[in-house]
Amino acid sequence: MRTARRRLVRRSLPVAVAAAAAFAAAVPVTASATQTGSFRDIDTLSIPGGSAEIADVTRDGKTVLYTDADGTVGFVDISDPRNMILDGDPVDVGGSPTSVAVSKDGKYAFVGVQTTKRDEGEPPEITPGNLVVIEIATRQIVHRVDIGWGPDSVAAAAVNGVPLA
Repeated sequence: MRTARRRLVRRSLPVAVAAAAAFAAAVPVTASATQTGSFRDIDTLSIPGGSAEIADVTRDGKTVLYTDADGTVGFVDISDPRNMILDGDPVDVGGSPTSVAVSKDGKYAFVGVQTTKRDEGEPPEITPGNLVVIEIATRQIVHRVDIGWGPDSVAAAAVNGVPLA
């Protein structure tokens, strides 16, 4: 598994920057910190699998959930933005995750997953995509629903207190 080093102000964990911005305001800029526009690079993190793509933050602002093209959703503890750490093992979602959204009550992560298989030189095997629901506290998949080919984006909502994706 290759490991890539990514900067927060670029693609790997863009939401982490927003979540950490409140903390960053209280952190003095040192000689090792760089500034790009209104963002300051305060830490970097190596992500197993190579690339964090889409991210969301838990409602308490302490954990980033990110999708990785290797078929997982990972977790990063950002409670100390100067010392971010991977938080447990990533959850294998059984395909290529395209997006992640944390439920309004903070209990679940909704993940859009493409499951179409593509072998080199062969036509793709079109299969339904999934909406995968992960219980954040246990890091377990608690529900999976076929939703059609090529899910690309998920948003979280709530109606009468019931989490919806």
